[in-house]
Amino acid sequence: MLLIETVRQVAVASFVFAVLLIRQSRGHCSEQLQFTGLAQYNDLKITKPINPLQTFTSLRDDMECARECMSLVRCSMFAFNELSLSCSLFPAPAFIYDFIALSSSPSPGQRYYAVSTDWCPAKKGFFFDRESELCYYGSQDKRAWNDSETACQELSTGSRLMMLKDTIHREAIARIMDANRYLNSDHLWIGGSDLNPGDGLLKYHWVDGTEIVNPVWNPGEPGGDLTNEFCLSYLLASFSDMRCTNENRYFCAKPK
Repeated sequence: MLLIETVRQVAVASFVFAVLLIRQSRGHCSEQLQFTGLAQYNDLKITKPINPLQTFTSLRDDMECARECMSLVRCSMFAFNELSLSCSLFPAPAFIYDFIALSSSPSPGQRYYAVSTDWCPAKKGFFFDRESELCYYGSQDKRAWNDSETACQELSTGSRLMMLKDTIHREAIARIMDANRYLNSDHLWIGGSDLNPGDGLLKYHWVDGTEIVNPVWNPGEPGGDLTNEFCLSYLLASFSDMRCTNENRYFCAKPK
């Protein structure tokens, strides 16, 4: 019976792998981070849209690969091949966990793991960018702005359309998008809109009611009343206002 239980535990561990590690970060209290297995990618090698930050050969096991990831602040995901013992470290990607990447090839023994925390649940599709401490979700489905905000709220407690108030978060999303080039040409809804359309003032607010200060607009933006565009989207590290009924992919974010 003991042997059967041991085999069962190993099988479970192969599906969901959790490595608990202690991390100190910019004055925050120590917190436990874990890596959650992304079973959807088993035996696949993702060749696009993200490139590895660093690769290793002949590591002992996935624990050693996890430690290498934790030593590199930009690493939020890693791949370990149980047959070749190779390890690849990746930045936070923009695609969600149950979405097979645009380009992949068979790779027996390949396993992917992503950083997860209690407040940023990987199993619900959220990614955690360790460098900026941004917890975010990038959708693959397209919705109108209001429906996108509703979808974000339904994902997890506290989740809203992303509010890019801080420079570090704006830089993080620009970096994430740059590493996911197939999304660069897409508008993605973010959590900003004109609360008083038709007044001609072009004042935009985040979904928590705070005013958007010094937004970086794409050329020719904002259109506002002239084009009946009152909801904000993100494209090429800048903002655009669009008709709120347009259907776009969307970015959600979850505060700590």
